[in-house]
Amino acid sequence: MMKYVGVDGCKGGGLAVWVINGVWSFALYDEFVALWDKHKDAEAVLVESLLDFLKQERERPMF
Repeated sequence: MMKYVGVDGCKGGGLAVWVINGVWSFALYDEFVALWDKHKDAEAVLVESLLDFLKQERERPMF
């Protein structure tokens, strides 16, 4: 199984889009740890801007 995940932050949390063997899916996560728990089996997790997530973490919970 080949799985790749892309993540971008938004007001509602972190929007993750992933593809597994050509099938696309998406979900909104309100914590980065929840996203990681769901997708730690991925070949790669591509985060649009980790610096934005770190900044948000200081202001409120991750994402």
